Amino acid sequence: MSPPISRASPRATDEITGVLVRDDLSSTLMHVLDARAGLEAATARLAARHATPEAIAAVSNALDARDRAHDAGDLAEYAHADAQFHRAVVHASGNPLLIRLHAAVGEALDESIRDTSALPEDPQVGRAHHRLLDAIQNHRPEAAATIAYELIESVKNSVDEPRR
Repeated sequence: MSPPISRASPRATDEITGVLVRDDLSSTLMHVLDARAGLEAATARLAARHATPEAIAAVSNALDARDRAHDAGDLAEYAHADAQFHRAVVHASGNPLLIRLHAAVGEALDESIRDTSALPEDPQVGRAHHRLLDAIQNHRPEAAATIAYELIESVKNSVDEPRR
């Protein structure tokens, strides 16, 4: 086991957010989706390895809320529940650094979800969310990482925005 590194300042998340705002890092939606693909694949892999029963229940509950909002046709609630699902996967990873990093860029990630959400959703997208939960519940880290990455890639492929 490697020795712990020194604790980061509690202000670190705020400082990362501050740098993003101060430096006006104009990220396109595609930039955000690229970052999400990497971050979410890593956290899904870790969630499948380390998630507690409580963390898995939180992911499952978030997915249920997402499904209910979809079925009700409530786009705003659907986007919110989808963001909660992805946040629950990050928390299920148990990695405090990735959790803080996700929190620091959470506003941009949530905005990317709002910007790409549509009802009814592509049925493959809904199935991918359920497959991701299944991979986490059944402790299949490589499957979870692949599904999470491919899920975001499918969103990227549906977006008509040129790369910078």
